Amino acid sequence: MEIEEVGTTYRINVEERKKNNAKINKEEQSIIAKKSGRILEIHASHGEILKKKNDYVQKGDVIISGIIKNKETPVSKIRAEGTVFAEIWYQVQVEVPYHYKEEIKTGKKKSRFEIEFLNHSYTLFDFSPYEISTKERRKLLKSNLLPISFSYTTFHEIKVKEEIHNAKDAYQKAQELAKKKLKAKLGKEDTIISQKTLKKSHKNSKIVVDIFFKVKENITDTENLKNIKLEELQEKAKAKEGE
Repeated sequence: MEIEEVGTTYRINVEERKKNNAKINKEEQSIIAKKSGRILEIHASHGEILKKKNDYVQKGDVIISGIIKNKETPVSKIRAEGTVFAEIWYQVQVEVPYHYKEEIKTGKKKSRFEIEFLNHSYTLFDFSPYEISTKERRKLLKSNLLPISFSYTTFHEIKVKEEIHNAKDAYQKAQELAKKKLKAKLGKEDTIISQKTLKKSHKNSKIVVDIFFKVKENITDTENLKNIKLEELQEKAKAKEGE
């Protein structure tokens, strides 16, 4: 609270003081590989880095360890923190017809109430229908005694998109679709490094393309160290020294 004297009046400023109740996660952990691949970048703030750039790792391999060692003897457990990016490989197959047809919603819609009687529909408020449309019907009331029901139906206008591709255009379209298909599976931080066509064939009035992608992908995962006992690790280290 702050009190300020202004002439013959006092101005009081009150500001709420909020306590930061955010909990900090202190559980011990190691950073492991979520997928197999070739390491491109390691950004570590805590923990011991066990791998380096260009190392190939398998899924589950420890990259940043939360087990701290003195020489070869484990002495403590901490919460390892960091991010790992690796080169991951994907193969995507797409098919593109030479005669392409797609139905797309325009965003326009109309709604009306309908009465259904003996498998026939009658509108309460009619309107000029769309040339092509899809409809969503929601039942409002249905009689248990008579074959009659009331519903609220929404019609969505549909626009038909047709394209006729030659071999070159179809191949270009296939590459675009393959990249779009792959990006839908990737995270926001992931980027496509390169792509290469492995196979291209024509069958049944369509082109079939297999494309190989290299992706820079975040493969960071964690392994909880809660159930790992330092004493057991120390005994194993001593036994190894005695061999």
